[in-house]
Amino acid sequence: MRRGYGHIEALGQGRYRCYWRENGRQRSKVVRGTRRDAELLLAEKALEQTGSLKSGITYSDYWRIGVRPTFGNLAERTVIDYERLWEVELLPRIGGVEVERTTWRFVQSVLAEVNSPTVQHYAYRLWKKVCNLAIRDGLLSANPVDRHIVLLPIKKRDKRMLTPEEVAALLEGAKDYKHIYLVAVEIGAGLRHEEACALTRSDISFEDGRAILSVSKALTVGNGKIIRKDTKTALSRRLVALGEPFLRVLQDNLARVPENVEQQSSPQTITRNWKAYCDRHGLTHIPFGQMRTLFSVLHQQAGSIDSLVSLAMGHSDGTTRGANYLVQTLPAMRMLADNMALLFTEM
Repeated sequence: MRRGYGHIEALGQGRYRCYWRENGRQRSKVVRGTRRDAELLLAEKALEQTGSLKSGITYSDYWRIGVRPTFGNLAERTVIDYERLWEVELLPRIGGVEVERTTWRFVQSVLAEVNSPTVQHYAYRLWKKVCNLAIRDGLLSANPVDRHIVLLPIKKRDKRMLTPEEVAALLEGAKDYKHIYLVAVEIGAGLRHEEACALTRSDISFEDGRAILSVSKALTVGNGKIIRKDTKTALSRRLVALGEPFLRVLQDNLARVPENVEQQSSPQTITRNWKAYCDRHGLTHIPFGQMRTLFSVLHQQAGSIDSLVSLAMGHSDGTTRGANYLVQTLPAMRMLADNMALLFTEM
């Protein structure tokens, strides 16, 4: 809010009348609460009318009037994650601090209090986004979070890769697992776990020796409920082919594929139950999150073309961008499925 934008009249008994000018006319509104609530209303009006805010705005107030209104185009799960990260990690530490007083040293000291490397990195990214918005709104001239901030290193877990023989043994050993078809399509077609969980019977068609999977949506969890969302990127909407030995698993368990996404279990619950099943039956456990990597490793062994494997996984490179290109790649997806099937016949 620029200096002198609007004024506040105290009416008593926790009531304040706010005055401001909008489109050449004076406007007013009575606010019930504290004077701070009245000041926040004027700040919101100032941001709407002038595109800038006055000094003295705290992070707590700015989150309400400057950050949260930008969430309209974000995915529901993203908003849930941002709100939780803000309320748990950042609000208690910086909520009462004036945005304009932020320095990189202060940023470093605050983030150093976050013990989890992963959470620390997420908090850093969110704070950086908030400060970029503050630059837009005239509270900052530069981003103090966009500096050389020392963060804890994230330890990467070693991924357990299976041989074709081990994959075949896993599929056979887990044939009675309720969601074995998810294992088949994630290892055999490179689907993300959230994409595989969103598959319905109408997304699956069969042709000679292959299944064609239409990937157009994903499932995730937020605030204890299952959320249907779009694929990770527009390029992740694709058709992929599934060959043997994964085709047989899908065909044998087609009745377990839900008719609509509302019938699907939570992806997180499926992940936990898969580990419990493997432990209970003495099977080699490979997490759902690593199956896409295994898909690419198996195709490397099969001699498949890297760019096509990337497309099958919903990625892209500099020569294969664009929805029109992706539509034309189904013959290549069939070739990938045949390559994978050949790899397993040569075990």
